[in-house]
Amino acid sequence: MLPVPCLPSSAQIAGLLAVILSIVWMGIYAGGFDWSQPDIVFNYHPVFMVLGLVFCFGDAMLVYRVFRMFPKLPVKVVHAILMLLSLLFAVVGLKAAFDSHNLRGIPNLYSIHSWVGITVAVLFALQWVIGLITFLVPSVPMRVRASVLPLHTSMGMIIFTGSICACISGITEKNFFSKSYSALNPTEQVGNALGVALVLFGALVIYLVSRYEYRRQEPPSAERTGFAALN
Repeated sequence: MLPVPCLPSSAQIAGLLAVILSIVWMGIYAGGFDWSQPDIVFNYHPVFMVLGLVFCFGDAMLVYRVFRMFPKLPVKVVHAILMLLSLLFAVVGLKAAFDSHNLRGIPNLYSIHSWVGITVAVLFALQWVIGLITFLVPSVPMRVRASVLPLHTSMGMIIFTGSICACISGITEKNFFSKSYSALNPTEQVGNALGVALVLFGALVIYLVSRYEYRRQEPPSAERTGFAALN
């Protein structure tokens, strides 16, 4: 089967829509953003988690599919930068959640959303460190990279899927806290739309990463030493 050219761009549209909806949801319907205000410091949490552990993480996975005919080294650098941004944004998002709870006297890590979310965050951090050492340190033997790559790819998809699940549970939890979820007011509608956009983005990313026809094609003249990567 030949690759469908519009799917990567469709994934980008869905991902950007999710980021925009998270900003609109928290910025307009939930009171805006201010780290000095205990009641709204939490609003940074959904935005930065969507931006980090969903959008940037998903794009980091897609760069090998979108730029599959490009030399491997620059693509690998873009992947590493996106993964670094994912980690930094996730740290900011987690700090916002903990700060909000601590400032307002709310217990931390009591809900299924928080349990799934913190598990995903820890796994992502481990994946990030292992990937950094394995694929960006030139002295690591190619045979080691070859053995780690399938697990790295599979774990990436598992963690990414877990991120989507954590987001969906968080959106549902946030909407229920409004006490008027069943009325489906504009705030809850935006939250639901965000959930749909996240699922669509996640589905497209997993499809593109898992399908053979979108797999990276190494250019014939590609360098295979030093930082050169594996398919």
